[in-house]
Amino acid sequence: MSQALVEFKTVDHVLQALGVEGMSAADVHGLLIGMLASQSNLTCKLWLEKAIFTGAHLDAESDLFSNIMAKEQLKQLEALFKVSWEQLSAGDFTFALLLPDGNAALTERASLLCAWTQGFLTGLHLSGVNIAKYKEGELATTLKDLAEVAQLDLAIEDSNENEAAYTEIAEYVRMAALFVHSELAGSGQATQMTVH
Repeated sequence: MSQALVEFKTVDHVLQALGVEGMSAADVHGLLIGMLASQSNLTCKLWLEKAIFTGAHLDAESDLFSNIMAKEQLKQLEALFKVSWEQLSAGDFTFALLLPDGNAALTERASLLCAWTQGFLTGLHLSGVNIAKYKEGELATTLKDLAEVAQLDLAIEDSNENEAAYTEIAEYVRMAALFVHSELAGSGQATQMTVH
């Protein structure tokens, strides 16, 4: 059985502490899962360089690693990477989306679900998956559905009906991510990323 994910608030705090602007924990996790779902040789370092610290080369001499506090923050992101990979590849449906808990307002949770989904699709793209080439079949339908979720209307009120709809959509996104991973990895379509 897989470990639990690092908490949403913890990852948000880590991103702020590292000076990552414009990305929430949901964005970062969606990117990670999209890249893991479609790339068989992804490393934590490559994910950090490609998705979070775009264009940076993270090595022992980089400014980021020379800061002791940043090293501790990076350990949290490494834990997120490790647990996410374990959950995604376990095959036991323990995989979870990194989203705020039910104490957050429904509008915030819905917005972050859309951000997670957009991150997932972006992660696929960063890994070299050409989503447009999938025109037929269950994978094409799933990718189209995910693109629609990423664009959902976020002006929703807290209600039992909307809460149930959110829960259903979040579960669909979770299962869709697992399906995309199984299709891309299982059919040999997972990409080998070339590092330049």
